[in-house]
Amino acid sequence: MPMRLPPPALGALLSALAVGLVPASSRACASCGCGDPTLLSLGVEQPFGGRFRVFSEGQYRTESQGTAQDGGSSVEEWSLTFGGSYSFGRAIALSVTVPVLFRTMNQFDLSTTHATNLGDIEAVAKFVLWRDREFSSRHLLSLLGGMRFPTAPLQYGSDGEPLNTDIQAGPGSWWGIFGVSYYGRLVGSLSLYASVLGYVPTEGRQGLKPGASGRGTLWLQLQPWNWLSLRAGTDARLDGVWHENGEVSPDTGGFIAFFSPAVLLSPATDWVLQLAAKVPVVNHLTGVHSEGTYASLSLVVDL
Repeated sequence: MPMRLPPPALGALLSALAVGLVPASSRACASCGCGDPTLLSLGVEQPFGGRFRVFSEGQYRTESQGTAQDGGSSVEEWSLTFGGSYSFGRAIALSVTVPVLFRTMNQFDLSTTHATNLGDIEAVAKFVLWRDREFSSRHLLSLLGGMRFPTAPLQYGSDGEPLNTDIQAGPGSWWGIFGVSYYGRLVGSLSLYASVLGYVPTEGRQGLKPGASGRGTLWLQLQPWNWLSLRAGTDARLDGVWHENGEVSPDTGGFIAFFSPAVLLSPATDWVLQLAAKVPVVNHLTGVHSEGTYASLSLVVDL
């Protein structure tokens, strides 16, 4: 059954409107600072000294695992994520994201559980290894590294027992993050972004050991006007199996790939509004396990 909560996508926009109260004179034009007019999401932008971006995003997704015979469930999730990035120079930038999750779990015995909680905070640093020129760079190759922290608290039901692991906002693991990314402005207003990331977890709480995860992104973006970009590409994920109390957790692990279209708008200087989706097109997740379409609305503002 649907959650009776205001859509976090609306909350993302309302929260970001506060940024507009900062006088325009106190903000430098980001395009002027890096010589790149391309509308870009958080973490993809070209760094330059003192560049500061704030971010909010509302996202909706669904996921189901298992069958009625083995106590399977489906999860409906709204999330509201806040974050920002800061560039310490032309070679180093740090981004931090803080998610809040609103989850409803429907089990095959017709029981329903709701949970609202802080998710796992993530911090990722970008180190530019090479750029073709210092200003108005057309090609950047970067090294990525960071950590996902076990900030999601363990949630309990009315009976005092921990809720099902499928509805918990995090497994209680520390995740090391490492990878590489490439951004290039190609011909005219066409640009390309590609990244490969690995997530390596420690053992979590209650005997839960998540599997390592590899993630890849590849997209092309066309910007016919300064205020509008159209993007299309793919996001893919390869997950290892999870273990619970030393046993393989069924319906975990496998490979999934999404078609990822997006529209980016700039309603004002240094504002980027993004409407995006991730539609599963290849699903080789292990066992009885499926993920639905992701839909998100986000706003990034350069200060």
